[in-house]
Amino acid sequence: MPVKPIVGVNHSEARGARSERGVRYAMKPPETTSVASPLLRDCSARRARVSELIFVPTGLGTTMGYFYWYGYHVPAVRRRDLFYAKLEQEREDGTV
Repeated sequence: MPVKPIVGVNHSEARGARSERGVRYAMKPPETTSVASPLLRDCSARRARVSELIFVPTGLGTTMGYFYWYGYHVPAVRRRDLFYAKLEQEREDGTV
């Protein structure tokens, strides 16, 4: 009785081929399907989405933090420190 060919398999290699474990198969064993197989197929897409959901907000938050710190906070502290340095200098000179 002839064996029906499996679509997408090179049958010259499949017959009598050894698997990774060294077990000899007459043909490649059929792929098993389970409930988890749709989840496994989408694993890379899910991993990319999770990475995107983590790294994009983190990067944007860090960028906005730098804008606040170096765009507003540091100049405001510099102005404050110059004001008090000037005030202290005036008090030492006796002009106030």
